[in-house]
Amino acid sequence: MADSDTSTLSEQPELNIDHAAVNVRQIVRLFQPYYGRLLLLSFVAFVMSFLTVMTTVAITPLASIVLSGVDATTDLPPLSDLPSFNLEEIPSYLLSVWANFTGLTDPWDLLLLTSLVYLVLALFVQAANFLSHYGAEVLRHVMIRDMEHEVFSHIMHLPLSFLNKYPAGWLHSRIREDLNAAMTHLTKLIIDGFSSSLVSIIYVVLLIRTDFRLTVIAGLAGLAHMTISRVMTKAAVSRTTANFDMTAQLGAFTQERLANIREIKTRVGEDFEKARFWERVKEQVRIAARYFIYLRVKLPIRWSVNRVVMVAVMLFAAFELLNGRLDTATFALFLFVGQSLVDPLAKLADIILQTRELRSMLTGVAFLLDQQTEPSGTQAISIGDFQQAIEVDGISFAYEDAPVLENITLSIKKGA
Repeated sequence: MADSDTSTLSEQPELNIDHAAVNVRQIVRLFQPYYGRLLLLSFVAFVMSFLTVMTTVAITPLASIVLSGVDATTDLPPLSDLPSFNLEEIPSYLLSVWANFTGLTDPWDLLLLTSLVYLVLALFVQAANFLSHYGAEVLRHVMIRDMEHEVFSHIMHLPLSFLNKYPAGWLHSRIREDLNAAMTHLTKLIIDGFSSSLVSIIYVVLLIRTDFRLTVIAGLAGLAHMTISRVMTKAAVSRTTANFDMTAQLGAFTQERLANIREIKTRVGEDFEKARFWERVKEQVRIAARYFIYLRVKLPIRWSVNRVVMVAVMLFAAFELLNGRLDTATFALFLFVGQSLVDPLAKLADIILQTRELRSMLTGVAFLLDQQTEPSGTQAISIGDFQQAIEVDGISFAYEDAPVLENITLSIKKGA
Protein backbone atom coordinates (compact mmCIF):
# COMPACT_ATOMS: atom_id res chain seq x y z
CA MET A 1 0.00 0.00 0.00
CA ALA A 2 0.99 3.64 -0.32
CA ASP A 3 2.74 5.53 2.45
CA SER A 4 0.60 7.23 5.05
CA ASP A 5 1.16 10.67 3.53
CA THR A 6 0.43 9.46 0.01
CA SER A 7 -3.05 9.31 -1.52
CA THR A 8 -3.71 6.07 -3.43
CA LEU A 9 -6.21 5.87 -6.26
CA SER A 10 -6.63 2.17 -5.61
CA GLU A 11 -8.21 2.75 -2.21
CA GLN A 12 -11.97 2.99 -1.99
CA PRO A 13 -14.27 3.60 0.99
CA GLU A 14 -15.90 0.78 2.89
CA LEU A 15 -19.01 -0.26 1.00
CA ASN A 16 -20.68 -2.47 3.59
CA ILE A 17 -24.01 -1.19 4.86
CA ASP A 18 -25.76 -1.73 8.17
CA HIS A 19 -28.49 -4.12 7.06
CA ALA A 20 -30.08 -4.21 10.50
CA ALA A 21 -30.66 -0.45 10.37
CA VAL A 22 -32.32 -0.47 6.94
CA ASN A 23 -35.89 0.80 6.94
CA VAL A 24 -38.04 -2.25 6.20
CA ARG A 25 -40.93 0.01 5.16
CA GLN A 26 -38.97 0.85 2.03
CA ILE A 27 -39.15 -2.82 1.04
CA VAL A 28 -42.89 -2.99 1.75
CA ARG A 29 -43.46 0.19 -0.25
CA LEU A 30 -41.80 -1.38 -3.29
CA PHE A 31 -44.55 -3.98 -3.55
CA GLN A 32 -47.59 -1.80 -2.89
CA PRO A 33 -48.41 -1.15 -6.60
CA TYR A 34 -48.45 -4.91 -7.25
CA TYR A 35 -50.67 -6.17 -4.43
CA GLY A 36 -53.56 -6.87 -6.81
CA ARG A 37 -51.47 -8.82 -9.30
CA LEU A 38 -49.70 -10.70 -6.53
CA LEU A 39 -53.10 -11.64 -5.13
CA LEU A 40 -54.20 -12.89 -8.56
CA LEU A 41 -51.03 -14.98 -8.85
CA SER A 42 -51.75 -16.39 -5.39
CA PHE A 43 -55.27 -17.33 -6.50
CA VAL A 44 -53.94 -19.22 -9.54
CA ALA A 45 -51.47 -21.05 -7.28
CA PHE A 46 -54.38 -21.86 -4.96
CA VAL A 47 -56.40 -23.34 -7.84
CA MET A 48 -53.38 -25.37 -8.95
CA SER A 49 -52.90 -26.83 -5.47
CA PHE A 50 -56.62 -27.61 -5.13
CA LEU A 51 -56.59 -29.47 -8.45
CA THR A 52 -53.46 -31.32 -7.33
CA VAL A 53 -55.28 -32.60 -4.26
CA MET A 54 -58.34 -33.53 -6.32
CA THR A 55 -56.10 -35.48 -8.70
CA THR A 56 -54.71 -37.45 -5.79
CA VAL A 57 -58.19 -38.16 -4.44
CA ALA A 58 -59.50 -39.14 -7.88
CA ILE A 59 -56.92 -41.88 -8.28
CA THR A 60 -57.83 -43.62 -5.00
CA PRO A 61 -60.58 -45.76 -6.65
CA LEU A 62 -58.00 -47.00 -9.16
CA ALA A 63 -55.78 -48.31 -6.36
CA SER A 64 -58.81 -49.85 -4.68
CA ILE A 65 -59.88 -51.71 -7.85
CA VAL A 66 -56.36 -52.93 -8.67
CA LEU A 67 -55.66 -54.20 -5.15
CA SER A 68 -59.13 -55.44 -4.19
CA GLY A 69 -60.45 -56.57 -7.57
CA VAL A 70 -64.19 -57.27 -7.87
CA ASP A 71 -64.68 -56.75 -4.12
CA ALA A 72 -64.00 -53.03 -4.62
CA THR A 73 -67.21 -52.63 -6.65
CA THR A 74 -69.53 -54.67 -4.42
CA ASP A 75 -71.63 -53.22 -1.62
CA LEU A 76 -70.99 -49.66 -2.74
CA PRO A 77 -72.48 -47.07 -0.36
CA PRO A 78 -75.49 -45.05 -1.55
CA LEU A 79 -74.89 -41.45 -2.56
CA SER A 80 -77.02 -40.26 0.34
CA ASP A 81 -74.32 -41.49 2.74
CA LEU A 82 -71.57 -38.90 2.47
CA PRO A 83 -68.08 -40.14 3.34
CA SER A 84 -66.34 -38.92 6.47
CA PHE A 85 -63.35 -37.79 4.38
CA ASN A 86 -60.90 -40.56 5.20
CA LEU A 87 -58.82 -42.94 3.13
CA GLU A 88 -61.02 -45.94 3.92
CA GLU A 89 -64.33 -44.48 2.66
CA ILE A 90 -63.35 -42.10 -0.17
CA PRO A 91 -62.47 -44.81 -2.78
CA SER A 92 -65.75 -46.68 -2.41
CA TYR A 93 -67.78 -43.46 -2.36
CA LEU A 94 -66.16 -42.23 -5.60
CA LEU A 95 -66.82 -45.62 -7.22
CA SER A 96 -70.43 -45.25 -6.15
CA VAL A 97 -70.55 -41.81 -7.79
CA TRP A 98 -69.10 -43.18 -11.06
CA ALA A 99 -71.52 -46.14 -11.03
CA ASN A 100 -74.64 -44.08 -10.31
CA PHE A 101 -73.94 -41.37 -12.87
CA THR A 102 -72.73 -43.65 -15.68
CA GLY A 103 -74.54 -46.90 -14.96
CA LEU A 104 -71.24 -48.80 -15.13
CA THR A 105 -70.78 -51.74 -12.78
CA ASP A 106 -67.99 -53.75 -14.36
CA PRO A 107 -64.69 -53.22 -12.49
CA TRP A 108 -62.75 -52.80 -15.73
CA ASP A 109 -65.14 -50.11 -16.98
CA LEU A 110 -64.90 -48.28 -13.66
CA LEU A 111 -61.13 -48.61 -13.82
CA LEU A 112 -61.05 -46.98 -17.26
CA LEU A 113 -63.40 -44.21 -16.11
CA THR A 114 -61.27 -43.53 -13.04
CA SER A 115 -58.17 -43.34 -15.20
CA LEU A 116 -59.91 -40.92 -17.57
CA VAL A 117 -61.00 -38.65 -14.71
CA TYR A 118 -57.48 -38.74 -13.34
CA LEU A 119 -55.97 -37.80 -16.71
CA VAL A 120 -58.41 -34.90 -17.20
CA LEU A 121 -57.65 -33.51 -13.75
CA ALA A 122 -53.92 -33.98 -14.34
CA LEU A 123 -54.18 -31.94 -17.55
CA PHE A 124 -55.99 -29.18 -15.65
CA VAL A 125 -53.22 -29.24 -13.04
CA GLN A 126 -50.59 -28.79 -15.73
CA ALA A 127 -52.59 -25.97 -17.32
CA ALA A 128 -52.87 -24.20 -13.97
CA ASN A 129 -49.18 -24.84 -13.35
CA PHE A 130 -48.30 -23.26 -16.71
CA LEU A 131 -50.55 -20.25 -16.08
CA SER A 132 -49.12 -19.67 -12.62
CA HIS A 133 -45.51 -19.81 -13.79
CA TYR A 134 -46.23 -17.78 -16.93
CA GLY A 135 -48.01 -15.15 -14.85
CA ALA A 136 -45.16 -15.18 -12.34
CA GLU A 137 -42.58 -14.66 -15.08
CA VAL A 138 -44.50 -11.76 -16.64
CA LEU A 139 -45.06 -10.15 -13.25
CA ARG A 140 -41.40 -10.63 -12.35
CA HIS A 141 -40.22 -8.73 -15.42
CA VAL A 142 -42.78 -5.96 -14.87
CA MET A 143 -41.72 -5.50 -11.25
CA ILE A 144 -38.02 -5.52 -12.17
CA ARG A 145 -38.63 -2.94 -14.89
CA ASP A 146 -40.64 -0.59 -12.67
CA MET A 147 -38.44 -0.97 -9.60
CA GLU A 148 -35.23 -0.46 -11.56
CA HIS A 149 -36.67 2.76 -12.98
CA GLU A 150 -37.74 3.95 -9.53
CA VAL A 151 -34.38 3.21 -7.91
CA PHE A 152 -32.43 4.69 -10.83
CA SER A 153 -34.52 7.87 -10.73
CA HIS A 154 -33.94 8.12 -6.99
CA ILE A 155 -30.18 7.74 -7.41
CA MET A 156 -30.16 10.55 -9.97
CA HIS A 157 -31.28 12.95 -7.22
CA LEU A 158 -28.81 11.84 -4.56
CA PRO A 159 -26.02 14.24 -3.53
CA LEU A 160 -22.54 13.99 -5.00
CA SER A 161 -21.12 13.05 -1.61
CA PHE A 162 -23.13 9.82 -1.71
CA LEU A 163 -22.33 9.09 -5.35
CA ASN A 164 -18.61 9.61 -4.69
CA LYS A 165 -18.69 7.14 -1.80
CA TYR A 166 -20.65 4.40 -3.59
CA PRO A 167 -19.17 3.68 -7.05
CA ALA A 168 -21.22 3.08 -10.17
CA GLY A 169 -20.44 -0.66 -10.16
CA TRP A 170 -21.83 -1.01 -6.63
CA LEU A 171 -25.00 0.89 -7.54
CA HIS A 172 -25.43 -1.12 -10.74
CA SER A 173 -25.15 -4.40 -8.86
CA ARG A 174 -27.79 -3.30 -6.36
CA ILE A 175 -30.17 -2.23 -9.11
CA ARG A 176 -29.72 -5.24 -11.39
CA GLU A 177 -28.44 -8.22 -9.41
CA ASP A 178 -30.38 -7.67 -6.18
CA LEU A 179 -33.72 -6.82 -7.78
CA ASN A 180 -33.51 -9.65 -10.32
CA ALA A 181 -32.73 -12.26 -7.69
CA ALA A 182 -35.34 -10.91 -5.27
CA MET A 183 -38.19 -10.86 -7.79
CA THR A 184 -37.39 -14.41 -8.92
CA HIS A 185 -37.36 -15.45 -5.28
CA LEU A 186 -40.66 -13.68 -4.57
CA THR A 187 -42.69 -15.27 -7.36
CA LYS A 188 -41.37 -18.72 -6.49
CA LEU A 189 -42.17 -18.06 -2.83
CA ILE A 190 -45.78 -17.16 -3.65
CA ILE A 191 -46.40 -20.20 -5.86
CA ASP A 192 -44.72 -22.70 -3.52
CA GLY A 193 -46.14 -21.04 -0.42
CA PHE A 194 -49.80 -21.05 -1.40
CA SER A 195 -49.77 -24.41 -3.14
CA SER A 196 -47.86 -26.11 -0.31
CA SER A 197 -50.10 -24.56 2.35
CA LEU A 198 -53.35 -25.86 0.88
CA VAL A 199 -51.97 -29.27 -0.06
CA SER A 200 -50.45 -29.76 3.39
CA ILE A 201 -53.65 -28.75 5.19
CA ILE A 202 -55.87 -31.08 3.15
CA TYR A 203 -53.51 -34.05 3.40
CA VAL A 204 -53.02 -33.59 7.13
CA VAL A 205 -56.79 -33.43 7.66
CA LEU A 206 -57.20 -36.52 5.49
CA LEU A 207 -54.69 -38.50 7.56
CA ILE A 208 -56.16 -37.28 10.84
CA ARG A 209 -59.70 -38.21 9.79
CA THR A 210 -58.45 -41.63 8.77
CA ASP A 211 -56.82 -42.28 12.14
CA PHE A 212 -56.31 -39.66 14.84
CA ARG A 213 -53.04 -41.29 15.90
CA LEU A 214 -51.53 -40.05 12.65
CA THR A 215 -51.80 -36.55 14.15
CA VAL A 216 -48.70 -37.33 16.18
CA ILE A 217 -46.71 -38.25 13.07
CA ALA A 218 -47.90 -35.21 11.12
CA GLY A 219 -47.29 -32.94 14.12
CA LEU A 220 -43.76 -34.24 14.70
CA ALA A 221 -42.97 -33.84 11.00
CA GLY A 222 -44.15 -30.23 11.02
CA LEU A 223 -42.27 -29.52 14.25
CA ALA A 224 -39.06 -30.99 12.84
CA HIS A 225 -39.23 -28.85 9.70
CA MET A 226 -40.07 -25.72 11.71
CA THR A 227 -37.09 -26.40 13.98
CA ILE A 228 -34.81 -26.70 10.95
CA SER A 229 -36.07 -23.35 9.68
CA ARG A 230 -35.55 -21.67 13.04
CA VAL A 231 -32.04 -23.04 13.45
CA MET A 232 -31.02 -21.93 9.96
CA THR A 233 -32.57 -18.43 10.14
CA LYS A 234 -29.31 -16.76 11.18
CA ALA A 235 -27.40 -18.48 8.38
CA ALA A 236 -30.12 -17.48 5.91
CA VAL A 237 -29.67 -13.80 6.75
CA SER A 238 -25.88 -13.69 7.12
CA ARG A 239 -24.94 -15.75 4.07
CA THR A 240 -27.51 -14.18 1.75
CA THR A 241 -26.39 -10.72 2.84
CA ALA A 242 -22.70 -11.55 2.49
CA ASN A 243 -23.18 -13.02 -0.98
CA PHE A 244 -24.98 -9.98 -2.40
CA ASP A 245 -22.70 -7.52 -0.58
CA MET A 246 -19.62 -9.18 -2.04
CA THR A 247 -21.14 -9.25 -5.52
CA ALA A 248 -21.79 -5.50 -5.29
CA GLN A 249 -18.29 -4.78 -3.97
CA LEU A 250 -16.65 -6.83 -6.71
CA GLY A 251 -18.76 -5.00 -9.29
CA ALA A 252 -17.68 -1.66 -7.81
CA PHE A 253 -14.00 -2.61 -7.80
CA THR A 254 -14.09 -3.91 -11.39
CA GLN A 255 -15.97 -0.94 -12.81
CA GLU A 256 -13.80 1.64 -11.06
CA ARG A 257 -10.53 -0.01 -12.09
CA LEU A 258 -11.58 -0.32 -15.71
CA ALA A 259 -12.57 3.35 -15.70
CA ASN A 260 -9.30 4.44 -14.05
CA ILE A 261 -7.08 2.46 -16.41
CA ARG A 262 -8.47 4.51 -19.28
CA GLU A 263 -7.12 7.67 -17.65
CA ILE A 264 -3.89 6.53 -15.99
CA LYS A 265 -2.06 3.50 -17.37
CA THR A 266 1.20 2.28 -15.85
CA ARG A 267 2.84 -1.14 -15.75
CA VAL A 268 3.19 -1.17 -11.98
CA GLY A 269 -0.43 -0.05 -11.67
CA GLU A 270 -1.62 -2.88 -13.90
CA ASP A 271 0.22 -5.51 -11.86
CA PHE A 272 -1.01 -4.03 -8.60
CA GLU A 273 -4.66 -3.90 -9.69
CA LYS A 274 -4.55 -7.43 -11.13
CA ALA A 275 -3.30 -8.72 -7.79
CA ARG A 276 -6.05 -6.90 -5.90
CA PHE A 277 -8.70 -8.10 -8.34
CA TRP A 278 -7.51 -11.69 -7.89
CA GLU A 279 -7.81 -11.40 -4.11
CA ARG A 280 -11.35 -10.08 -4.40
CA VAL A 281 -12.39 -12.80 -6.84
CA LYS A 282 -11.07 -15.46 -4.47
CA GLU A 283 -13.01 -13.88 -1.61
CA GLN A 284 -16.15 -13.74 -3.74
CA VAL A 285 -15.80 -17.44 -4.61
CA ARG A 286 -15.37 -18.30 -0.92
CA ILE A 287 -18.49 -16.38 0.08
CA ALA A 288 -20.49 -17.76 -2.86
CA ALA A 289 -19.47 -21.29 -1.86
CA ARG A 290 -20.70 -20.69 1.71
CA TYR A 291 -23.97 -19.36 0.32
CA PHE A 292 -24.30 -22.40 -1.97
CA ILE A 293 -23.66 -24.75 0.96
CA TYR A 294 -26.43 -23.04 2.95
CA LEU A 295 -28.86 -23.36 0.04
CA ARG A 296 -28.04 -27.01 -0.62
CA VAL A 297 -27.65 -28.32 2.90
CA LYS A 298 -31.37 -27.74 3.51
CA LEU A 299 -32.33 -30.32 0.90
CA PRO A 300 -30.68 -33.43 2.42
CA ILE A 301 -31.76 -32.41 5.93
CA ARG A 302 -35.40 -32.00 4.94
CA TRP A 303 -35.20 -35.13 2.78
CA SER A 304 -34.02 -37.10 5.82
CA VAL A 305 -36.92 -35.79 7.90
CA ASN A 306 -39.35 -36.73 5.14
CA ARG A 307 -37.97 -40.24 4.95
CA VAL A 308 -38.38 -40.66 8.71
CA VAL A 309 -41.99 -39.53 8.38
CA MET A 310 -42.60 -41.98 5.55
CA VAL A 311 -41.12 -44.85 7.55
CA ALA A 312 -43.33 -43.92 10.50
CA VAL A 313 -46.46 -43.85 8.31
CA MET A 314 -45.45 -47.15 6.69
CA LEU A 315 -44.87 -48.87 10.04
CA PHE A 316 -48.15 -47.59 11.42
CA ALA A 317 -50.07 -48.71 8.32
CA ALA A 318 -48.31 -52.10 8.33
CA PHE A 319 -49.17 -52.60 12.01
CA GLU A 320 -52.83 -51.86 11.30
CA LEU A 321 -52.76 -54.15 8.25
CA LEU A 322 -51.25 -57.08 10.16
CA ASN A 323 -53.84 -56.69 12.89
CA GLY A 324 -56.70 -56.79 10.40
CA ARG A 325 -57.81 -53.19 10.91
CA LEU A 326 -56.65 -52.07 7.45
CA ASP A 327 -57.07 -53.64 4.03
CA THR A 328 -54.39 -53.78 1.33
CA ALA A 329 -55.86 -50.96 -0.75
CA THR A 330 -56.02 -48.56 2.20
CA PHE A 331 -52.46 -49.52 3.16
CA ALA A 332 -51.25 -48.50 -0.30
CA LEU A 333 -53.24 -45.26 -0.09
CA PHE A 334 -51.63 -44.48 3.27
CA LEU A 335 -48.20 -44.63 1.67
CA PHE A 336 -49.32 -42.67 -1.39
CA VAL A 337 -50.89 -39.83 0.59
CA GLY A 338 -48.02 -39.81 3.06
CA GLN A 339 -45.54 -39.40 0.22
CA SER A 340 -47.71 -36.65 -1.27
CA LEU A 341 -47.75 -34.84 2.09
CA VAL A 342 -44.11 -34.70 3.13
CA ASP A 343 -42.74 -32.55 0.30
CA PRO A 344 -45.39 -29.78 0.57
CA LEU A 345 -44.96 -29.82 4.35
CA ALA A 346 -41.22 -29.23 3.94
CA LYS A 347 -41.81 -26.40 1.46
CA LEU A 348 -44.31 -24.82 3.83
CA ALA A 349 -41.79 -24.76 6.67
CA ASP A 350 -39.12 -23.42 4.32
CA ILE A 351 -41.20 -20.26 3.75
CA ILE A 352 -39.72 -18.86 6.97
CA LEU A 353 -36.21 -19.04 5.53
CA GLN A 354 -37.24 -17.84 2.10
CA THR A 355 -38.91 -14.76 3.59
CA ARG A 356 -35.72 -13.84 5.47
CA GLU A 357 -33.67 -14.45 2.33
CA LEU A 358 -35.96 -12.14 0.35
CA ARG A 359 -35.57 -9.37 2.91
CA SER A 360 -31.79 -9.78 2.89
CA MET A 361 -31.71 -9.55 -0.91
CA LEU A 362 -33.58 -6.25 -0.87
CA THR A 363 -31.85 -4.43 1.99
CA GLY A 364 -29.32 -2.93 -0.43
CA VAL A 365 -32.15 -1.51 -2.56
CA ALA A 366 -34.00 -0.29 0.53
CA PHE A 367 -30.79 1.39 1.70
CA LEU A 368 -30.63 3.36 -1.56
CA LEU A 369 -34.27 4.41 -1.36
CA ASP A 370 -33.78 5.47 2.25
CA GLN A 371 -31.17 8.08 1.28
CA GLN A 372 -32.35 11.67 1.32
CA THR A 373 -32.36 13.38 -2.05
CA GLU A 374 -30.99 16.85 -2.68
CA PRO A 375 -32.70 18.59 -5.60
CA SER A 376 -29.78 20.99 -5.89
CA GLY A 377 -27.32 18.13 -5.98
CA THR A 378 -27.94 17.54 -9.67
CA GLN A 379 -27.85 21.18 -10.70
CA ALA A 380 -24.83 22.80 -12.29
CA ILE A 381 -22.75 25.05 -10.01
CA SER A 382 -22.15 28.49 -11.39
CA ILE A 383 -18.56 29.65 -11.79
CA GLY A 384 -19.59 32.68 -9.81
CA ASP A 385 -19.99 30.45 -6.75
CA PHE A 386 -16.19 30.05 -6.56
CA GLN A 387 -14.48 32.68 -4.45
CA GLN A 388 -11.08 32.88 -6.14
CA ALA A 389 -9.81 29.57 -7.45
CA ILE A 390 -9.65 25.81 -7.04
CA GLU A 391 -6.21 24.83 -5.83
CA VAL A 392 -4.48 21.59 -4.92
CA ASP A 393 -0.98 21.59 -3.53
CA GLY A 394 1.52 18.76 -3.05
CA ILE A 395 -0.77 15.88 -4.04
CA SER A 396 0.93 12.50 -4.50
CA PHE A 397 -0.24 8.95 -5.06
CA ALA A 398 1.48 5.64 -5.67
CA TYR A 399 0.96 1.90 -6.07
CA GLU A 400 2.64 0.40 -2.99
CA ASP A 401 6.25 1.65 -3.15
CA ALA A 402 6.12 2.74 -6.79
CA PRO A 403 5.17 6.43 -7.12
CA VAL A 404 3.05 7.46 -10.08
CA LEU A 405 2.77 11.19 -9.41
CA GLU A 406 4.54 13.25 -6.77
CA ASN A 407 3.89 16.71 -5.37
CA ILE A 408 1.31 17.75 -7.94
CA THR A 409 0.26 21.40 -7.65
CA LEU A 410 -2.71 22.66 -9.63
CA SER A 411 -4.59 25.96 -9.66
CA ILE A 412 -7.73 26.84 -11.64
CA LYS A 413 -8.45 30.56 -11.39
CA LYS A 414 -11.93 31.97 -11.20
CA GLY A 415 -13.35 32.46 -14.68
CA ALA A 416 -10.83 30.13 -16.33
